[in-house]
Amino acid sequence: MPDPEHPEKTTAAAYPSFSTSRWLTLRNAFFAFTNWDFSLLMGGIYFLFALLISLRDQPDIYALIAAIFGASLIGYTFKQEVSRKFKIWASAAVHAAAHAFVLIYAARYAIAFNNAHFAWSGEWWEIWKWFGLLAMEMVPVGFLVGSTLFGLNMLITCLLLRMNRNDAFSSLRIGAYNNFLRFRLTEDGFDMYVVGLESVPKRRDWIANKKHDKNRPDPEIPVFVPTHDLKPHLVEKISISFARKRADAAVL
Repeated sequence: MPDPEHPEKTTAAAYPSFSTSRWLTLRNAFFAFTNWDFSLLMGGIYFLFALLISLRDQPDIYALIAAIFGASLIGYTFKQEVSRKFKIWASAAVHAAAHAFVLIYAARYAIAFNNAHFAWSGEWWEIWKWFGLLAMEMVPVGFLVGSTLFGLNMLITCLLLRMNRNDAFSSLRIGAYNNFLRFRLTEDGFDMYVVGLESVPKRRDWIANKKHDKNRPDPEIPVFVPTHDLKPHLVEKISISFARKRADAAVL
């Protein structure tokens, strides 16, 4: 709560609580499955870079891949954090290096495995066989490992470096812990109520309100109602009072 005499000791109300938020952040360890569509994208990126390595397995290609990851992730982090502090570009650089290392190692291993265990006679259709094998190997690596690296990066930087908070929580896709404000006017100010909802109904949990008449709409009767109680609860109440001006009577 606010402490006017010692503002440095002020503790702002948090919803959900700090401990709950920390536990929720740990769910980013399962980022690859929660964000399966992004994971498919990572699988495609890993596959395309693996094709590039199969065409030219040389250090200049490794450097190019590392540079692309570095420029993309560092630039993305700069934009998200709107800052260029050391912890921001350093953590993004480590994140990019991890992707480059995993991708290059996995691609070279897959290429060597395919060359050693599959016969290649030089037929025209074998290029598609090569693409198919490499895709079956690298897409899962990008889906599972590459996407998990994203999740772990958000988990670690959020908990330890106070970064990536918006992405770390939006990626959970939980749709819960919402809140809204209600105001009540008083004679000398107003009261503000912060109301929390831990569980928010999903789209399928809303039904048409039988009491609503579309021909005679009533602003107090909602069009849709949830199938179960919302169970709102008070998070915090703040009262604001304004000092009244008193005019002193002048005596002549």
